[in-house]
Amino acid sequence: MLKATKQPRNRAFTLVELAISIAIIAVLLSGVTAVSSLAHSARIQKFIHDLTVIRAAMVDFENQYNYMPGDIPNAVSFFGAGNCPDHGSMSQLTCNGDGNGIIGSIYSADGGLAEHAYIYKHLTLANMYKGVFTPDDHGGTYYYSVNEKNTPAFNVDGLTGYYAFWGPASKDYRYDMNANAIVELAAGNTEKPYRPAMRGTTVYKIDLKIDDGQRSKGRMITSNGAEYESTCSYATKKRACKIHIRERR
Repeated sequence: MLKATKQPRNRAFTLVELAISIAIIAVLLSGVTAVSSLAHSARIQKFIHDLTVIRAAMVDFENQYNYMPGDIPNAVSFFGAGNCPDHGSMSQLTCNGDGNGIIGSIYSADGGLAEHAYIYKHLTLANMYKGVFTPDDHGGTYYYSVNEKNTPAFNVDGLTGYYAFWGPASKDYRYDMNANAIVELAAGNTEKPYRPAMRGTTVYKIDLKIDDGQRSKGRMITSNGAEYESTCSYATKKRACKIHIRERR
């Protein structure tokens, strides 16, 4: 006579096993969060380090040539027209600056236009900064264009930004670095560094480390930018704060 075979019984999780599983998942998730936080902190530190390197290069250049890069009026004499040519079609893009002590971009009050486009070109020719840079006019459309060809980039919060020197339009300052992303398509602002590249909470951390942690005071200030997601606030996790790092005269 055939014996009845015992069928395996489906066994459900006990409450203890379920609690253990949840605890393991929580530990794994906390580990992922910790790694993500460390990676974000590392990106912030790199951003600050790059700012320090660029500022030191600016100081070294001025000490050696008596002018800031971009603004130096006799750059061709030092570096040669072959190494530092004027732009072929955009008259604003010239290797020599006007030597007025202000880095010009688009504002007539700053003197020479588009001096910002030659800053990193001058720094690399002087062996004070690493990279390959050339003034670029965005396909013959914008002489003031900020892009990867003429300006070094960063990415802290998932959007590429640029260490873009931009004319301060004020005699109180020598330059205004706009550490932001570029505006892609907006009337009058296309290719300008007016788009916030970092969350407000990130910008606050940077401000605390390099300045005073106050939005409207000190060397680093912030404002609402073009294509921003909300009003600039150091409490927001949205990309809302446009960064200005200014050098007084």
